[in-house]
Amino acid sequence: MMDTCEEDLFNIGGYVPPETDWALGTVLTFAGDGGCQCQVEVSDAVVAFLALDRDGLIPEIDQEWKQGFAKALSQHSAPQGSGLVHYSGLEPVPGGICDCCAAECHAVFTNESARFLIERWSIVTAMMVLIRQGQLPRLSFDWHISLERHYERICETGRYHYRPGAGGPQHV
Repeated sequence: MMDTCEEDLFNIGGYVPPETDWALGTVLTFAGDGGCQCQVEVSDAVVAFLALDRDGLIPEIDQEWKQGFAKALSQHSAPQGSGLVHYSGLEPVPGGICDCCAAECHAVFTNESARFLIERWSIVTAMMVLIRQGQLPRLSFDWHISLERHYERICETGRYHYRPGAGGPQHV
């Protein structure tokens, strides 16, 4: 008989994303250098995140995560707040890098009167923060490893990157 306190040495504790509720009604505020702000419901930000995945602009997201979002979205009620902007598509930058913000692709959000461009890594960062706060389910360990490799490729393109102590953006 095996003692219940005894550990199974062959179980190395594989990564299992914990079940969590999707906080799709949470409102995020994105702001630009010029003081321009827009408010986006998490559900729209996740749709933009999945579009980035679909177009191969971020590492591939697990099918279970996508299915969980589809299920949560079907149970999500319509936005309550006024002034929210909604995802309307991706806008790749011709030539690869935007002269203004060094982005390679923007997620486009719109309301009745305005159009807002949010850089793809801002969307990814927002998702990672929400996951860390327990408002979205975790992505797999493999996704995070792939993200590191994906980011290394971006650094090789000559995109501006902030180096600590360099006094601003520097070519990487």
